Amino acid sequence: MKFVLLLFLIGMIVPAFAQNSTENQITMMNNSSDNSIALFGILITAIVGLCGFIANRINHRYQKKQLQTTTLFKIYELLSNEKGRTFRRLIYDEWKRSKGKPEFDREVIYEGRSIPLITIVEELLSNYDKVCAMVTLELVSKKMIFELYSVMLVKSYIVMKEYISKKQITNRKAALHYSTLAKEFDSKVPENEKKIY
Repeated sequence: MKFVLLLFLIGMIVPAFAQNSTENQITMMNNSSDNSIALFGILITAIVGLCGFIANRINHRYQKKQLQTTTLFKIYELLSNEKGRTFRRLIYDEWKRSKGKPEFDREVIYEGRSIPLITIVEELLSNYDKVCAMVTLELVSKKMIFELYSVMLVKSYIVMKEYISKKQITNRKAALHYSTLAKEFDSKVPENEKKIY
């Protein structure tokens, strides 16, 4: 790109000074020196502005890619850790135990101690909502999240749907990003992949 701009600049300047005789050059420079200087100044300003614009666009793209990579690592950290896998297994077990009517007010054993299932549900909802907010803000590609996590998000949504609905009665923004994206993904995920156990 710089080479093209340099050729353009040379192509504009050289014809103005490419006269055979020294007298013609001196006469031409005396008669049109003000116009040449003004034209040259405008040309340089335009080139510098264009280079600045191009550098700004390249920098913006680089920063956006860097932000997307950082966001993807954060999403991976939130959804693909061992604790999250165990929590999902526990809510799926509750779904199976209760035959589709989970009771999140009971306690389950996690790491050798008894904890309320609602604590697990709240942590999962918080993580899912953070991830879906990142998608909503376009910090990461919706297509990428669909390919990587749609089945997991939809299955968890099926299990927690009633709890989310009750929670949204008192706070309509509760898990809003998650419920919106999960409903969208639900229509795209094949039925056989939505089965919980």
